[in-house]
Amino acid sequence: MRGILNKNDCIKYLHETWSGEVRGPITTLEFLMQHDGYFEIPHLLLTYMEYLAGLFTGKGPNANPSDTKKFIQAYFPSKYQHAGSWLIVMYRHGLTHEYAPKCIEYEGQIIGWCCDLGTQNIREHLKIVPTQEPHFYQFWICAHEFLKDFKLAIQNFKNDILKDDKRFENFKKAFNNHQKPEEYNTVCKKTKILFLKKIKIG
Repeated sequence: MRGILNKNDCIKYLHETWSGEVRGPITTLEFLMQHDGYFEIPHLLLTYMEYLAGLFTGKGPNANPSDTKKFIQAYFPSKYQHAGSWLIVMYRHGLTHEYAPKCIEYEGQIIGWCCDLGTQNIREHLKIVPTQEPHFYQFWICAHEFLKDFKLAIQNFKNDILKDDKRFENFKKAFNNHQKPEEYNTVCKKTKILFLKKIKIG
């Protein structure tokens, strides 16, 4: 896509890429939902939310978990207000760095995880639920509910861009910067990794 010039460009991008009407992130998640994608669903959702938080704040790829939490608080239903940190620490950090969600010790209790792909336990979504083991609880994510709320957040984000000039300017700045190629040495310094050092081009 060409760069963002106006609010209509923002809305068009969010609609075409994130509405689920064309092949893209939403259709990928819906496919995984139908084919028992397990950890992949919260992992991808939280990764997408981190990217959108960069557009929300204007920071682009420099957005951090605190920005993701702000995006959650701004556009997700109120039940996420208390759960944003848990989602990020347990699921985002755990799945990105340790393959599985983290277990957390909290006030003498152990909080494990539960990612449910069904629809019969939607009422448990984002709740810390006791188990049969003493001092052991589970923080539940119901994938269907999480995806539904993610779609709602995208719509809320679109509405905010239309009425808030600062939100639009943040989006435009981050999106347009993201379209530019990044200089090789800058990437190496940021990642502290030297790669493609002697690659032959052409």
